[in-house]
Amino acid sequence: MIVLLGSTGYIGSVFLRQLEQNTGHRIVTPRYQDYGERGPVFDKYTSLVINCAAFVTKPSVDLCEDQKEECIMGNLLLPFRILRACERYNIPLMHISTGCLYNGNNGGKGWSETDAPQLRFNSGAGYYVGCKQLAEQIVSKYPRVWCCRMRIPFDHLHSPRNYISKLITYPKVFDAFNSLCHRDDFVNACLSLFVMGAPYGIYNMTNPGGIWAHDIVSMLKEKVCQKHEFKFWDELDFLTKIARTPKSNCVLDVSKLLATGVKMRSTQEAVEHSIQNWDWNSCIENSRNAGPADRNTSSPSSTSESNPSPTTS
Repeated sequence: MIVLLGSTGYIGSVFLRQLEQNTGHRIVTPRYQDYGERGPVFDKYTSLVINCAAFVTKPSVDLCEDQKEECIMGNLLLPFRILRACERYNIPLMHISTGCLYNGNNGGKGWSETDAPQLRFNSGAGYYVGCKQLAEQIVSKYPRVWCCRMRIPFDHLHSPRNYISKLITYPKVFDAFNSLCHRDDFVNACLSLFVMGAPYGIYNMTNPGGIWAHDIVSMLKEKVCQKHEFKFWDELDFLTKIARTPKSNCVLDVSKLLATGVKMRSTQEAVEHSIQNWDWNSCIENSRNAGPADRNTSSPSSTSESNPSPTTS
């Protein structure tokens, strides 16, 4: 039995689809309301717990600054409770974390799992990133956990949660060079760690390499929205007038993931494929019956790693 928490979310829904299609396991998807004060309850027959649940405000995780209690409950206390529940039966845990912890490309090497996060509570990070980083720090001490770091999800399906959709629909684009995560590629890589019995630990799980926002815009103008006029933020204006918390624009090193044998196409290839197969008719903002820990609030247009302009948290 595999327990999937946050199964109605932008990432959790892909986990559910792939698990149902590709494994013979029974899949259990408890609702947040069923967790109780002590968190979810598992048993000795649980072979894996996947935690996709998170509290994410819309359209920007900056709004977590106005909902600090909910952010702490969903992004810090809930992962701790899930961890404690796993410890009772020594159950493997897959925790979906964030890679929005750095800036730059680390001298061309990319940031690895052993590099200390630059963005955390004691360095001025906002509540969303601060809670996610602290949760990873706590959860990663469990000897049977895969902490899977995700950044800026996208695919070919138009959605308020999709980074490519954000580039099209936001009034202005913030141009930066970033590692991104194709949704299906990310989930497939996560599940491969479990199927292959890969060593536990923290993994950067983005598609290899990075891409400039302006390069994606060029592809969009050629293939998807030829008549659309894209406008770009002045960097200083964005950082001083729009952003409420420090931002992460970075490239992650995925050498550790690839060394396990997991296959991931490059960011460039995944973006090109998504734009070539762009589907305007699949707006997939899921309705939710969940509580604060796997619910998104406020107005449309958010990703698990989102901001007032298409960049990262």
